[in-house]
Amino acid sequence: MRGHEENSTFVQRFDVVRKAVIRMQVVRGLCWGICTAGAAIAALAAADYFLEWPWHTRATWLVAGMGFAAFVSAMGILRPVLHWSRPKTARELEALFPQLGQRVRTVVQFSGRDPQRISGEGVRPDLVSALEDETRSQAEPLDLNELVPRRPAVVAAVTAAIPFVLLAAGFLLDWQWRLAVSRALLGNTPYTTIAVKPGDVIVDQGHDLTLSLTLQGRVDRQVALVTQKSDAPEAGTTTEALDSASIASRSDDGRSLEYCVAMSEVNDPFDYRFLAGKLESPAHHVTIRYPLSLTKFEATLTPPEYTGLPAKTTEGGDLLVIEDSRIEFTLQFDRSCREAYLLISDPPYTKTERGTPERIDLQPGEGGLQAAVQLREDKVYSIVASAREGSPLPENEYRIRIRKDQAPHVRFDDPPEAWEVNPLAEVPMRIRVDDDFGVSKAGIVFQIDNGEERRLATAEYSTSVKPDAEGKIALTTRAALEELLILEDFPVTETSAVTYYGYVEDNYPEKPKQATTDLRFIEIRPFMRFFRLGGTCQGNGQCMTLEELIARQRHLLNRTTRIARAGKAAVPDDRALGEMIRSETNLADFAIGFAEALEAMVDYRCEFLYEAEKAMRESIVRLRAREFAPSAERQAEALASLIKARGAIRNVFGESMSAAAAQKFDREQMQKLRKPPTEEEQAEQIAAQLGELAERERIVYETLGGAPCEARSPSETPSSNSQASSAASQASQQAEPQESEGGQKPEQKEQTSSDGKELERRQYEIVLDAYQIQKQLEGLEDITELARRRMGGSIEQAERASDAMLRGDNESARDAAGEASRSLKELARHVAGLTARDLAGKIGAARNLSAELAQEHRDLADRLDGNLPPGSPSQQGSPSGSAGEKKEGDQPSSSSALGGRRASQQGQPGQRGQGEGRGETNQAQSGNLEGSEGRGSGDLNGLASLAGEAGLTPERGTPATQPSQGDAYHAHKSQIETLKDLLDALARDGDLDGELAAKLAAALEATDLKTLLREIEAIEESLRNAGGRNPGVEVRAVARQLEVLSGALDALHGAVVSPRLAELIELESRVAQLRERLEKLTSDSEISQWHLDAQQLMETLERTEAAAAAAEDLRQAMEDSGWAAERTNWGWDYVHDNRLGLSHYAAPATYVTNLILLEKAIQREAKELLLRDMVSSLNDAVPPAYEKLVERYFEVLSREKQAER
Repeated sequence: MRGHEENSTFVQRFDVVRKAVIRMQVVRGLCWGICTAGAAIAALAAADYFLEWPWHTRATWLVAGMGFAAFVSAMGILRPVLHWSRPKTARELEALFPQLGQRVRTVVQFSGRDPQRISGEGVRPDLVSALEDETRSQAEPLDLNELVPRRPAVVAAVTAAIPFVLLAAGFLLDWQWRLAVSRALLGNTPYTTIAVKPGDVIVDQGHDLTLSLTLQGRVDRQVALVTQKSDAPEAGTTTEALDSASIASRSDDGRSLEYCVAMSEVNDPFDYRFLAGKLESPAHHVTIRYPLSLTKFEATLTPPEYTGLPAKTTEGGDLLVIEDSRIEFTLQFDRSCREAYLLISDPPYTKTERGTPERIDLQPGEGGLQAAVQLREDKVYSIVASAREGSPLPENEYRIRIRKDQAPHVRFDDPPEAWEVNPLAEVPMRIRVDDDFGVSKAGIVFQIDNGEERRLATAEYSTSVKPDAEGKIALTTRAALEELLILEDFPVTETSAVTYYGYVEDNYPEKPKQATTDLRFIEIRPFMRFFRLGGTCQGNGQCMTLEELIARQRHLLNRTTRIARAGKAAVPDDRALGEMIRSETNLADFAIGFAEALEAMVDYRCEFLYEAEKAMRESIVRLRAREFAPSAERQAEALASLIKARGAIRNVFGESMSAAAAQKFDREQMQKLRKPPTEEEQAEQIAAQLGELAERERIVYETLGGAPCEARSPSETPSSNSQASSAASQASQQAEPQESEGGQKPEQKEQTSSDGKELERRQYEIVLDAYQIQKQLEGLEDITELARRRMGGSIEQAERASDAMLRGDNESARDAAGEASRSLKELARHVAGLTARDLAGKIGAARNLSAELAQEHRDLADRLDGNLPPGSPSQQGSPSGSAGEKKEGDQPSSSSALGGRRASQQGQPGQRGQGEGRGETNQAQSGNLEGSEGRGSGDLNGLASLAGEAGLTPERGTPATQPSQGDAYHAHKSQIETLKDLLDALARDGDLDGELAAKLAAALEATDLKTLLREIEAIEESLRNAGGRNPGVEVRAVARQLEVLSGALDALHGAVVSPRLAELIELESRVAQLRERLEKLTSDSEISQWHLDAQQLMETLERTEAAAAAAEDLRQAMEDSGWAAERTNWGWDYVHDNRLGLSHYAAPATYVTNLILLEKAIQREAKELLLRDMVSSLNDAVPPAYEKLVERYFEVLSREKQAER
């Protein structure tokens, strides 16, 4: 038998195949292990992609997956090794090649073994060798490698590559899958990163804070802010979801998103964190740094020594201090400071450029940190301080308003402004002086004929500030000085010019401030006067033109004297100086022209006029050089010459000229001059200015957020006399400008475009204008103490509003502005009533106020009783009786014409203010009384409509704003005070004769206004007390008392107005007679008599100031036709009138035209007076003596309309 070496070829082939099979099976097992690992990683990446597992979850699943893959790999290695043994391989080979039979197993089993061992197993070795050879020969053509499993290995390898290909694709195509694969391999990069700003932070209390969250990566998450107060953890947390509105920025690739949360005025510490889906930011803490605060803020004000006022300590802040006072600030803070100082600067409204703020350090002192200042001008100051840890004091700004030492005041009580006495008269002179801190000197000075000034009376007052034994300081702030000027002690004649003035000095230490009155004048009249027929000239032959010239020279002299006394502080600008020069030039030109005209007229050269003209020219030269004191001296010389010329010309007019010639000459000269404003006009201007100021303050009030109020001036209340309310009506007209082209009022445009600084400037201008009006108000003689107090209170409220606006307190500014507006509005009405031009106007003002108060109290009582809804107009009855039922042509009775008219005046539509000028009213009523067409004399509705066309109907149907509580009712108290003051002033009026004074006294006795005031105060208290009783009964009782007072005043008003109406009716009748006679003149003597009657009528018209313009036109027409008093041959055409059936002289056409216009002018004035009285009265108050005249006037109007139709 062959050795085993000889048969190794087959066995070697067998072993090679067996190893290849094992190797291939191992490779396949490894591929499946790798496939399992890849699949595990891919699955883990996919799961984390959607679920975003945390690291430990991912690690657990990764370990599990890799363990399973390792298990699969181990099984793929061990199983082939264990399975493919030599016998197993032989069986598989025999199964693959059946022709080999079982030889392979036998050969494999015994091949290469020791023959002895083979023999020992009962097998013959030679047979084994033979079997090996046979098996080798049979297996040699066979491919034993077919037993190697190559296809499953390839499949396993391809399958193992699939998960890795997928992972590679995701890794390359999407950053999120790349991140998922990384995280699956236990990378710890999150899908979303959170960045929070500012993190832990320290914020100053009250400041704003912005928290931001920046998301990187996946940003499509629900974001929320979670906060919790650090000092109140028991309050829990607050979660605020953030939406797209909170997104501040987003990156272009969409992988970055920033959320911002703004927190305003952070005052308390808190913790916060952000949530972004499952993610949560770390918790952060916001620490509050509390600002430095004042625990003590005081200011000790030490006034200048000369004031005699003690030092006082007040709360710091806005301060009002006397000029040159020492202000010592004392401050304490809640903790120690690193630095503290005051910063003082000029206020924003200063007219000059603001300088550099001044720093004053606060030094330790008794009671805290201290600093002292001494100021002479307004300043604003701030306190700047910071604590040791850096916390600052909040920004602040306060105002120091300096109260300047005011100039003293002086005014004359006696004598009156214009007084006329004889050369031997004793003139009582009395002045009143006052000053804010003390008067040092006062006196009265007079001068005769531009001679040396003489002191009539002087007084010196103590200025010592040392306390007396009782501890009082004897400074005089008010005083009166009087003395008697005995003219017979001086060389005074009827041509003398006596001027006088009062002066006062205060106790100001540096240079006492002085004040003087305007120059006042005493007219010296002769002991005896001779009266003669005259026109423009007065009965004593006095020339009115020269009187006007003297008045204007006096006015200019006063103006120049004021400037000379005030010095550089009052030097006028170029425009004002030019106006003064033009005025003096006009007077000089007129004086020389008057002298030349007089010389040409009567061949009389008045040297005094030439002297006056020369002095005026010298004054003009001085004015141009701005030498006001010498200019005043020249003007005084001119005035003295004019007064002497007046006496000389009086004789010329009385001796050298006929009355008609003198009148004509005087009238021609008078036309060259315009009258300066009268005292009444000045009073009306002041009332108008007050109304305008109230309107400006109202605009400020509404701009600051106040409820819109009714912009109606006090003058818009009904009045029976246009002069009584003209001033306040002008204010209403000025305060309500027409709309501009854009449809918006100019004041509205200003409000919408003005900022806070502009509003502050306007309010400051209101304060300055109020002070200016206060000075003018002091110069009015009829102003009462109540009006002065109201003016001061209004200024105080306006200043308070200005101060509040400067410190940014708009609420306080609004309240103060509203109060100032209401006070100024009431004051405008008050002043208009006190300074009405005539007695009827003063009575009408009081009557209208009482009537309005009565109506308002009736409405309030109805509302309190539930009979009238709040805010609704009063329900007033319509006119009743037979007045509206009369037919045309029916003769009206007294009751229908005037008595019934009070019923029709209720509920009429809007009335214009009654302060329009006469010319404006005439224009509204011009023509042939067109407004009354179609109305019978007793048709009251027609008369009310006619009054509405003339702008005379009051707003009776529109009650005032309904007061809801006691605060609103408080306004009635001030109105009652106004009414009482008006009636008290009326009782002191010297124009009130005995009968009228008795009626007024009876009215005041029937209605005790002091008691009424107490009742109104009680009603106000009841209205303020919401749970109190209903005061409707008391309100109705007050209304009844006011109605009684209104009726009594209406009767008094009628007694004053009706005589004027009778006078106008009589003048109209005379004009009608002249017009009728003009068509029946048959001789020159009748023409001359007609002219004399016409002259007497025109003189009456001038004396009564009725239809002055129309009368002057008629006079001019007569003069143009050659009228003269001594003319006897007129040369008019003699014509035959077929209509009249007679012949007569034909008058010039201008005569007829001007007579018609004159008649219409008188009718307009009478109708205006009548209708105004009709629509503004509450009860019939026509005295019986004038009822027939009123009825007749209605009858005339009715008859005229019927004729025209």
